[in-house]
Amino acid sequence: MNTINGLVRLSLGGMLAATLWIALNAAAADGQSLYADNACGSCHGPTGNEPILSTYPKIAGQNKEYLIRQMNDIKSGERDNGASIAMRGLVTNLDADDIIAIAEYLSSM
Repeated sequence: MNTINGLVRLSLGGMLAATLWIALNAAAADGQSLYADNACGSCHGPTGNEPILSTYPKIAGQNKEYLIRQMNDIKSGERDNGASIAMRGLVTNLDADDIIAIAEYLSSM
């Protein structure tokens, strides 16, 4: 009986891990589409690692929470230095889920 319970627990754990992996990859895929659709690459480069100007940050591989905070601060106007003003027009149309998806995509690189 204990062997069956162990197998059931192992199976459930595997299914949970697979579901989480699929969800995270789906969010990253959505983030990739959002990154492309919202012209993020026009300044930060198509991969987020090749900005068009040296003053623009490389954002690929950046910490997810940092990216979320920066996008939210730019959107709210709390961050208004440098090119933040130009970027505000792009992030204004993003909701919280969009920002998270883009941050997950970029941080996964």
